[in-house]
This record gives sequence, structure tokens and C-alpha cells, in this order.
Amino acid sequence: MKVILIRHAEVDFQWPGRCTSKEYDRACKDYDAAEIRTNTIKPVKADGYCIITSSQDRAKETARHLFGNVPALESDLFDEVPLASFCETQKKLPKWLFDVMGRLGWMFGSERQPESRKQTMERAKKAVALIDKQGSDCVVISHGFFIRCLLKVYTRGKGYTFSKSAFFAVPPLSRIRITMAKDH
Repeated sequence: MKVILIRHAEVDFQWPGRCTSKEYDRACKDYDAAEIRTNTIKPVKADGYCIITSSQDRAKETARHLFGNVPALESDLFDEVPLASFCETQKKLPKWLFDVMGRLGWMFGSERQPESRKQTMERAKKAVALIDKQGSDCVVISHGFFIRCLLKVYTRGKGYTFSKSAFFAVPPLSRIRITMAKDH
């Protein structure tokens, strides 16, 4: 079985350079509601692949622009790992600081983050099980950080390898091909 993970298209959104905690939390919500930039999407044929998308609009829209009206299975199991401000502050801090501290909070189970690392990894395991249940080659349109979590599940004991590194970032519309290792 082959699985192709695709990050959604670029989002038409300008993040603030500096913001308060409330402004950061608002920007996260606004990003989730923003449209995608469709000018870089080149339609492709699904060629018998099962299509699975996150329930978030940017992933569903990317799938529609890539594959047309091919039916897709939609699941919130593939949604992005949500972020929230790491502290309450009126001081304007750099956006990157909120991002880094938010992900550290996620990793260490901060109550300020909507989801913990443990919860995300459990969700990723369920997502992989849903992919496996399809019993056919699949294309999954999801989100950058969550794709990295899926790759961890696939490479820990499942016997899969993948086509490129996603250690630091998964650029918009990038494709990562996952295949069963030859010795499994």
C-alpha cells in the first residue's frame, strides 16, 4: 500500500510580526478561516487512490482544486494540531516566540494548549488506522505539523519509509510518499 501525504495549499493570510496573547489567539482563528491561494495548484488525476482530507476548509479546498469532484473521505483525525498563546500578556511579542513556546507547551502538556502531544499522537495513530482500513493506496491532504506526527507513527514499528524529510517544515502542496519497507 502507498500513502501520499500532501500539505494543503498556501493560505492567503498575513501573520502579524508582533502581537499580544489575545491578538495571537485571534490570528490563529483567522488563519483557520482564511482562503487558500489557488494559483499554484495544478490539477492531477486521482488514478484509483482513496482521497482523505482533514475537516478543515483549507485541506478540503486543496483536495477540490487538485482532484476536482472526486469523492473524498473527510475526518477531523487529520486536522492540524491547534496552537494557542503560551501566556497571557498585553506586551507585543514576536509571533515566532508564540509559535515556539506554544509547541513546547504542546510537547510538555501545558493546559494553555488545546491539545497535548499525547492526545495528538493518539489521534495520529487513529488516523493511520483509518488509512490502513481503506485497504488501498491513499492520498491524504492534511497540515504541516500533523503530517510530521503521522510520519512518526508510520516510522515507529510500522515498517514504512518515506520519500523526503519533514523534520523542520512541510511546505504547502509538498508531497511525501510513504511505502512499506522491503523487509516487511
